[in-house]
Amino acid sequence: MAMLWWIDKDCNGSLHIGRRGAPPLTADMRVLLAKGYLKMQRVASYMALSPSRRDNKLTVTPLAKSVLAKVAVPDADKAYIIAASKSASFR
Repeated sequence: MAMLWWIDKDCNGSLHIGRRGAPPLTADMRVLLAKGYLKMQRVASYMALSPSRRDNKLTVTPLAKSVLAKVAVPDADKAYIIAASKSASFR
């Protein structure tokens, strides 16, 4: 739930994955995708030199927002996921 909270709150509801400087698609993200809490889509890259390049983008679904409204994510979990995002150590 902490990762879902982080994507929703700190990343404004969406997160690019798999490109340089971005986190990879982790096992936890795959679980959230399977449960329907995240949606993955291919979007145009921001790189001007490669207009045909596509990136993966995870977006928080309305189902996840309703679940997050009912759940209180512990502060320790929030601190862990924020630290993992800053040190690039997602599992």
